[in-house]
Amino acid sequence: MQMMITAPDGAEFSYDAEAGALSAGGMKTATIQAATKITLDAPEVECTNHLKAKTFNFTEGGEMTGDVTHSGGALPSNDVQVDAHDHGKVQRGDGWTEGVK
Repeated sequence: MQMMITAPDGAEFSYDAEAGALSAGGMKTATIQAATKITLDAPEVECTNHLKAKTFNFTEGGEMTGDVTHSGGALPSNDVQVDAHDHGKVQRGDGWTEGVK
């Protein structure tokens, strides 16, 4: 069984009970606003285009691929200030740095 609502501008909201699929499309913008929290609880959440967030917090790791640009702030990683750090006792040739600071 499928339930569908079509708005005058062509936007559609549908639920297919047999497939367990909810769909909304055809609108120019969409806003979901909550006073406390919005939870997306699924094994995978996919954003197919640009994702913009004011802040973020990864709690269990992850990975990034592709080009990443950083600007306008500090970038610490594992106690190393990546955007502003020096290497001590660098030697030419086969020399090795003493570490980072």
